[in-house]
Amino acid sequence: MKHFFLAVLLLSALVLSGCTPETVPLEPTPTPSLEPTRTATIEWFPATPTSTRIPTQAFTPTPELPMGLGGVLLQDDFTGESFWQTGVTNAGNILLGEGTLNLSVQQPRSSLTSLRSVPEVGDFYLQITASPGLCAPGDQYGIYFRAVSPWNGYRLLADCAGQVRLERIKDSAVILIQDWTPLVGLQPLDFFHLQLGIWAAGTDIRLYARDILQFTAHDPVFTSGRVGVFARAGGETGVSVSFTHLVVTEVDRSVIPPTPTVTPAE
Repeated sequence: MKHFFLAVLLLSALVLSGCTPETVPLEPTPTPSLEPTRTATIEWFPATPTSTRIPTQAFTPTPELPMGLGGVLLQDDFTGESFWQTGVTNAGNILLGEGTLNLSVQQPRSSLTSLRSVPEVGDFYLQITASPGLCAPGDQYGIYFRAVSPWNGYRLLADCAGQVRLERIKDSAVILIQDWTPLVGLQPLDFFHLQLGIWAAGTDIRLYARDILQFTAHDPVFTSGRVGVFARAGGETGVSVSFTHLVVTEVDRSVIPPTPTVTPAE
């Protein structure tokens, strides 16, 4: 009996041990990382393609014909009878021939002027070509118009740098009307044979170069006079300028539209 009881206990122990579940080892808990989690960056202002800049074209003035032109008053090719003041002076020579009127200033810081004796003109458009030969910085050449004498009238000056200036000469005193202004719309070679145009009607004076309007001025002092040419040596060397193809055309003010009047804003 005792042996039977021990056998039962042993059998029960074996049965209970077989029913015990197998222990499954737990996976280690992951350690939090100190590196921040990366998120996608939102590009609020995405870059746009940069457009290619179109080069700005240089402004080229358009040739503009003067208004109110009428008949030809004077056409001088400098080959016929001389109405010009010519000769040899201490400052230099004024010579006429072979289709040119040449002013050669040989004395440093000296000038020469030649006025045509006829006709006297008031409202007109004058064109002439000036060709400087020896020309250094400071040298000047130009045109007289509405001139009573070399000491009274208007004088347009040009220099070797391609600038122009308008003056009134009254009893030998020089009054500035338009200060030195660069010529526009011309090529460098144009300055060697510079075609200048002066349009004068009443108190209005307009300067043209190669038929391109350069500036407009106003002056009421001289209303008519003769035309002429001028050259000045500004330094120690001389200057030589040849003038050709002089044409003076009548201007009829009655067919010129009036200048618009600008009313100031209140």
